[in-house]
Amino acid sequence: MATFDQIVLSELVAIRGEFAEMIDKTWTITREARDLNQFLASFIRPMKSTN
Repeated sequence: MATFDQIVLSELVAIRGEFAEMIDKTWTITREARDLNQFLASFIRPMKSTN
């Protein structure tokens, strides 16, 4: 059974993956898009290292 952290991590990874696809489909990346991507990455990296 998955722990809460693993569930949250998988959801964040999925959200970030969908967001990256959106960025790829649009030709320009706004500052807000970059900031959101970095914000999601800041949660994902530490969680991956602890699991």
